[in-house]
Amino acid sequence: MKATYNKAMIELIYEIRRRVESELKPSIKFANPNLLNELIFYYRTCEDAILKALIKELMVYAGEQWQQRLQEEHFRTDQPKTTLKSYRGSVSIEETYPEAPPAPAAIAKPELIYRGQVVKK
Repeated sequence: MKATYNKAMIELIYEIRRRVESELKPSIKFANPNLLNELIFYYRTCEDAILKALIKELMVYAGEQWQQRLQEEHFRTDQPKTTLKSYRGSVSIEETYPEAPPAPAAIAKPELIYRGQVVKK
């Protein structure tokens, strides 16, 4: 689904780009066809209340279908994220699938080793 950007949406996207972490800034641009999908995914993972409010307001301007997608509890993350990588003038397109964060039970505690022996608690 493509959205037509108006002046208010453009200003919101500039403000969102200014507030997100530096590793996400390259994907937040108007040439990105998956911009709104990525912002919905980021909305679910971020903890900044101001940023969440900005994304929510952007979805209001984008239309009813984007508001509904923002309110869905289970947003589809199986859509690939397309990134352009350039190296010395050659451009390549790379598709990556977003990973879900690991469950707390799946994170293993490191073993405690003392003088070459595993210590049990």
